[in-house]
Amino acid sequence: MSSKKGGGALRLDLLRLDGEVVSMGCTSCPLLAACGGLTARGGGWNCLEACKGCDRATCDVVCMSKPTFGRRLLEVRNDLGAKHVGSLQGPPSGEMPKYVPVLQYALPSDARLPVGPIAIPLASLMRFDRRRGSYGPIARTPDELRQRFGVTPNTPVFILGTGQDAPIERYWHLRREGAADALSKLNVTVIAPNYSVFLDDPRTQHLYNRRRSLMCAEELGARGVRVIPYLHGITGSDYAFWADFLREHEEITTMAKEFQTGALTNEIAEQVLNRMKMIEDRVGRRIHLVAIGAHRLAKRIAARFDHWTVMDSSAFMKAVHRRIAIRHGTNIEWEFVRDEDVADLFFNNIRRVRDGLDLVAAETPSRAR
Repeated sequence: MSSKKGGGALRLDLLRLDGEVVSMGCTSCPLLAACGGLTARGGGWNCLEACKGCDRATCDVVCMSKPTFGRRLLEVRNDLGAKHVGSLQGPPSGEMPKYVPVLQYALPSDARLPVGPIAIPLASLMRFDRRRGSYGPIARTPDELRQRFGVTPNTPVFILGTGQDAPIERYWHLRREGAADALSKLNVTVIAPNYSVFLDDPRTQHLYNRRRSLMCAEELGARGVRVIPYLHGITGSDYAFWADFLREHEEITTMAKEFQTGALTNEIAEQVLNRMKMIEDRVGRRIHLVAIGAHRLAKRIAARFDHWTVMDSSAFMKAVHRRIAIRHGTNIEWEFVRDEDVADLFFNNIRRVRDGLDLVAAETPSRAR
């Protein structure tokens, strides 16, 4: 949730879609019911204003003013909502610890580490073989996958559908080559792909990307893969959409949200957390929040949710750069060490970060209903 066209903090503030009044230009839009209307803090006639002057010959944004709009709608089955999404079974909330480290790649080690649940980026798992012209995961069996990443055979593995856009877009375009079937054989839980939304895109692009993520989740769920939906949300109506979706899908107990890009500032993160708590209140049952890249927000998360998990690569990347976690209560400092084994550092870092987050949870009063 950011601006891709630049302009600095002032432009971002004007584009922030957190107002309350729907713009006048939205009243005649055929997509108003699905979108909820433009509610930009800085005002505006409709969501197309930010796209004035774009090069329609090269722009790939989904936009009603372009002749390709109908074809893009067909890609998502002519639906910008959540029609016909089947059951999506995720992991039981009680099985998830407060911290799940992200492994960007396998660390050199002679042993397979008992690190507890781990996450692997979609980009690190899925590969396109140019020689064979095939697309799929780098492992064919559950044990082969865990062996490649140096963890024990019974390690719970999450596939993280956030990160750089290119490999996530590649999954969308190549997934019909049997990607979901291959993933179903690996005994993993998949966090649905996060297709990026930018504040200065028209709302049709936001709805299209939300729908693509849901379609990927639906395809995986249909093959028996455990799936955690990714919560795309910018406007109040987006969060209302998810509240309605969760009411319809009582089987979903876990949602994921990334806090490294659009919700990077504490001000925006607070707003996102408040809206996600509003979803939980509207649904009337506890939702387990998987907060990606949100270690800095642990106390704020714990103040709102009883069930939550932080998922990030700090333990991994700090180990790679020879940093060891030193815990002071709930706070972590990173100290440089010269000759320690990287795998040992990683194992230590996981334990200390996880202990710190467990302490955050223990020190926060429960919000029992």
